[in-house]
Amino acid sequence: MINQRGGLKRINSAGKLSNTDILLEMIKSEGATLEFLVSPESSLKGIIAVLNVKPEHSAYTGLNPETGKLNLEVSSFIIKFAITTPSGNNRLEYKGIKKESESNKSFLEETILQQDIWFKSILGRKPPIEICPSIGSLLLLNYDDGQKFLSEIPESHVRHLLQGFLSVGRGLGILLMQNVENSETLSSIRKNYEVMDNNVYLSSLCILIAQVVRLFVFLKVIHFDLHTKNALFFYQQGEINPMCKLIDFGSASDVSNPNPDFFLTTQEKKDISAKIEIFSSKFYELSGYLFDQENNKENNEEKIEFISVVMKYLTSLDHNKLYEKFNIPRTPYKYQMNWYENVIHSSHRDNLLLKAFELLREIKIVNVDDGTGLCRSTIKKYMESGKLFDVKTTLSSDLGSTEYIVQSVEPSAAGCSIMGGKKKTKKSRKQKKSKKTKKHKKTKKIRYKYKNKN
Repeated sequence: MINQRGGLKRINSAGKLSNTDILLEMIKSEGATLEFLVSPESSLKGIIAVLNVKPEHSAYTGLNPETGKLNLEVSSFIIKFAITTPSGNNRLEYKGIKKESESNKSFLEETILQQDIWFKSILGRKPPIEICPSIGSLLLLNYDDGQKFLSEIPESHVRHLLQGFLSVGRGLGILLMQNVENSETLSSIRKNYEVMDNNVYLSSLCILIAQVVRLFVFLKVIHFDLHTKNALFFYQQGEINPMCKLIDFGSASDVSNPNPDFFLTTQEKKDISAKIEIFSSKFYELSGYLFDQENNKENNEEKIEFISVVMKYLTSLDHNKLYEKFNIPRTPYKYQMNWYENVIHSSHRDNLLLKAFELLREIKIVNVDDGTGLCRSTIKKYMESGKLFDVKTTLSSDLGSTEYIVQSVEPSAAGCSIMGGKKKTKKSRKQKKSKKTKKHKKTKKIRYKYKNKN
């Protein structure tokens, strides 16, 4: 059975500091290391690094699979850095490395989307394979605060590259999440084992396909930057097959949100949603979920065809959208999901796709309530206390706003990392308090009370 793990719960003492100071303290702590997780050129937007700290210097704990409580030491983190500009999607370059900028709004939306994906993938005390790591904190720093932040962290290749990209008029987005320790990327697995017939590589492809289909069909999210270095593989104790988590959702589209985004129009989302409904119904039919299992004859060919059709649909979107948005040629090896070409042309194709279906069925259908793991009420309690990340308790402005007033590196009274949307006119300050404003005041009061309590 797959043991549940994940989540980043802030340790009580950390509640006395701002998110900025918490992160700075960990980066500057004795024995800490900050290094690139993948080469900076590999991602369309973000710069992905790994922060390792000694357990005694960590500000977070995670879910202990043995006890079902958030008391497991977490000392390894993924940090996604992004250069922000007012509108986002600006082409940036430094020493031959090219990046697309984010906006504060798009970086916020990415954070909300990733935490929502994590949240949905672990509910119900079922044996989950988390789709992505959970979020610890989010920082949106303007140019001055971004420069100050970078000047305070130790010298490293990560710091040098970020200082090179950061200039007047640009900001710095920082997303802290749990690292997948002792993990390998798909590219490193293939390089290490070299041959397609290796069982480790084949098993990795199976779980990756299952996660991609699960993300699309059941969570209605398309990851448009799913190259071989944005999938992390690891082993859990007692398991002989690898697990997989996806990272870097900066180039993703939430189909369930009807509003247009960088990749998809409202009409395109409507059309894709209709396809998802068809895929979902077909999956439940083939999985035996809709019928008495004894009377449901297995049809392996249909299961293989189901995975094949879904993956063909996703890779086609990947091909076309990357060409449309970034002018990347439509060739088999010039798109983010080109790793799937290895599956298509492999003699193991049918076995891989069938195994992917069975893994997806296991993840989606099996529910076990063994008294451990996170349930909805547990997550809600920690979110309300500020110990488990919830962007809604961090912001004081509408998520639709495109302007955010970000705190300096100094701690704020409320201990928040982002303050937002102050009105610039006297008239707005004299306006009557709306229900939303009252709700925000209450949230701030609760957070301040929590701060003093610790």
